[in-house]
Amino acid sequence: MEKPDPCDPSPCGPGAICTVHPVTGNPVCKCEPNKIPLGTTIQGCDYECRVDRDCGYDHECINFQCERKKDPCEPNPCGMMAICTRRGDNYDCHCPPGTFGSGYAGCQRVSSISITNYVHFSFIIIY
Repeated sequence: MEKPDPCDPSPCGPGAICTVHPVTGNPVCKCEPNKIPLGTTIQGCDYECRVDRDCGYDHECINFQCERKKDPCEPNPCGMMAICTRRGDNYDCHCPPGTFGSGYAGCQRVSSISITNYVHFSFIIIY
């Protein structure tokens, strides 16, 4: 007599796939691709997210999965020698101390110029 199929009917919840364990013969529930358990796979599986707000701070929903938002400063989009500062999903570029210019176009070092003050004295000698 043939053993009954433990996956018929499936004990798994919606979004889960039932397979038979090769050794024990017990049903094993696994989530469909890109889905996560809703507590347990017997309860079912669903997408981790559908929109960005499902993911929480500093994450975004990409292909139904929450992924850390990419840093807009990596790689540095600013001009030469400029510092990139993250501003939420955007960035700001500025020149560091000791430099000048536009952080977006590039910064240049400030040259230290020695200025010697020459004072010219005129003497009038009266005899």
